[in-house]
Amino acid sequence: MDYGYHAGSLLYRGNFVATGKEAAIDLSVQGGPLNEGATYAERKGYHLPGGQLTRFPKKSPFQELPANGVGYYATRLDLNIPPGYDVPLSFVFKKCMLDGSLANFRVVLYVNGWQFGKYLNNIGPQTRFPVPEDI
Repeated sequence: MDYGYHAGSLLYRGNFVATGKEAAIDLSVQGGPLNEGATYAERKGYHLPGGQLTRFPKKSPFQELPANGVGYYATRLDLNIPPGYDVPLSFVFKKCMLDGSLANFRVVLYVNGWQFGKYLNNIGPQTRFPVPEDI
């Protein structure tokens, strides 16, 4: 069964049910019920286009977190792609070293609300994450 968007409409129009603290979220938004994610930022929709990112302080992912937990970092890219072009992209991560060994961190890559991969710096092996045109 196809749960995705095609030509601007949701193909499956069933009743989606969420559980837990954020049970009132609308799972029929872009990304749909099959898009993985249970972090606070994902449940609040910060990874979606137009997410409310301005309320967070600006800081580098290379700064330590004040305590154990999950840090959430987002950026917006202006790719300057001319109108009418459908251009595939690829995000490439370079292995990062810390004190002579591979740094221990992970990245979940979202583009326009869609998850395109998980990068684990100290495990690998995937470092290139293609994003098809029209996303």
